[in-house]
Amino acid sequence: MIAAVRREADLTDGNKADVWRAREELRLSLGPVNLFAPQRIKDMMRDTMLPRSRLAMYLTTGPAPEWQRVRQLWDESQAGVQGAARRDARDLGLEALPGG
Repeated sequence: MIAAVRREADLTDGNKADVWRAREELRLSLGPVNLFAPQRIKDMMRDTMLPRSRLAMYLTTGPAPEWQRVRQLWDESQAGVQGAARRDARDLGLEALPGG
């Protein structure tokens, strides 16, 4: 998907449908997290998933996406995922391992 936008190719209806489906699955999966998870997990999920949701919304609604905006939204979503990965590594004690 990102490669298509980078090439400034028009997104197909199939691409948009795939992104929309993934967004909806994400939205539905957050319900149990919001009900049962500790606050730190809720915060982590919000920081990780909301930027991805904003990217999905931008790609699937409105006019053809602009690469600069996609890149900004992508970078924001990656920052959330990378932050979660660092927290997971720290929680598991993996940061002390080579390459961790």
